Amino acid sequence: MINLRLAEPKDIKSYFNWANDDSVRNVSFNSEKITYQDHQVWFEKQLNDENCFMYVFYTHIDIGQVRIQKFTDNDAIINISLDEKFRGKGYGVQMLTMSTELFRESFPNIIINAYIKVENIASKIVFEKSKFKLKDTLIYKNINSYHYIKV
Repeated sequence: MINLRLAEPKDIKSYFNWANDDSVRNVSFNSEKITYQDHQVWFEKQLNDENCFMYVFYTHIDIGQVRIQKFTDNDAIINISLDEKFRGKGYGVQMLTMSTELFRESFPNIIINAYIKVENIASKIVFEKSKFKLKDTLIYKNINSYHYIKV
């Protein structure tokens, strides 16, 4: 069983490490490594954004994060990353399910969008198991991508 909590300033290093993991960078839309200084600015901005919901998942240690960014009254974008030690164990499905259910308690009518590079088969499977539906295949940030939604 995993638990979730909202991200806090103390989580900055975990988020930095998860974001800069080589396999995460490979499936990200921007594959360049992130500097700690750039990460610090981004992280503080996200924590202070009332439309950004950052969830940390943990057992006895932190295992990953889900971030849902609300853009309009109708749309949000979700992303997920797992610590490499916890991949392939079913946590991703639990994390997506728990975070979207919690988000939906406050925003029941918002469509949650996920954009996944077509070569990122692991994420495609996790989102499908989490009841996201394939809307279409498109070019997102100049990259062939799947567009999944949860309504």
